[in-house]
Amino acid sequence: MNGNNDKCELRDFCFAADENYTMPLRVCVASLLWSMRPSVKNVSIHVLDIGIPDAKWEETVLFWRSLVSRINGGESKDVEFVRHEISREKFEGFMLWHGSVATYARLLLPDILPETEWCMYSDCDVLFISSPLELESYCDNGNVCVWGHKNPPAADAVDSAWFKSRGLEFNSNSYVCGGLLLMNLRRLEEIGFTRKAMEFLCQHKVTASADQCAINHICAGDVRLLPREWGVFNEEITTERGGAIHYADAVPWRMPVNGTSLLGSNPDISKLWRRFAIEVCGLDPKMFSFRLKDSIGVRTRALIIWSYLMASRIFRFKPWKYANWPGKNIDREAVASYREMLFGDKKA
Repeated sequence: MNGNNDKCELRDFCFAADENYTMPLRVCVASLLWSMRPSVKNVSIHVLDIGIPDAKWEETVLFWRSLVSRINGGESKDVEFVRHEISREKFEGFMLWHGSVATYARLLLPDILPETEWCMYSDCDVLFISSPLELESYCDNGNVCVWGHKNPPAADAVDSAWFKSRGLEFNSNSYVCGGLLLMNLRRLEEIGFTRKAMEFLCQHKVTASADQCAINHICAGDVRLLPREWGVFNEEITTERGGAIHYADAVPWRMPVNGTSLLGSNPDISKLWRRFAIEVCGLDPKMFSFRLKDSIGVRTRALIIWSYLMASRIFRFKPWKYANWPGKNIDREAVASYREMLFGDKKA
């Protein structure tokens, strides 16, 4: 949609999901559309479909169209919802990421959207607070392959260790999380990104962060960081200017209703997503359930907590003096600002 203009326009927004992620997809896309109030126009939503049932797809698109009509006061024709069906066999042998192979679909975007210069890709565990159209000026840099938000320090450490164990270079200053990306599809096509990424993942069957490692390795030197507010993690809300919250491991639809810091989900931040899902998306609260077996992040945190406790007993180490516990960096004013932007609540 944006390939023929002298000035680059950001109008194509891409998401990937399978049947299990249809509900988070519904909420994520809705938050994107909601963030563009009071008018949503000339926007294309592309869903990379790795097995969404037809009935669920039709129901979801019907809801999105009704939401656009609600925002625009009756008009929804300027927004298109495009379904790109992709066989999961394309990713045969790739490691599952949170129980799915859908994340790898973004590697195919240069081929799927050959006429598009720039697009935004978002994971389904993102809640948009501000309109990403604000980032349109970043698309004017044709030499950059990818813009993304900073990886958290703990995740950086894991990815860094994996890169070094394979003899690969790792630059923490320009290493990005794959959850929210501005992708220069024209530039990626020029460097043979899709082919190189698939070859990389065939060579490295197990990586630290699925295709995120491939993206950063192949685009090394042509990766840039977005402003911090565009991809803040749910336990690190420290800015009043909200862009997008990336829930990552602590997804709110699998957290206890009131949240818990030990599980990495701050209650106030989880409630933002839940409230949006219920009030704007019309979802039944019973759809959100806490299932320990489904969350790798929860199990990992439990192991870390146990290790900390053992270390404190055996070595008299006081980890709580140094650990960045979830909720430690929460700015209550920022949370109130987010509520105002999403729901119109006035700050106390």
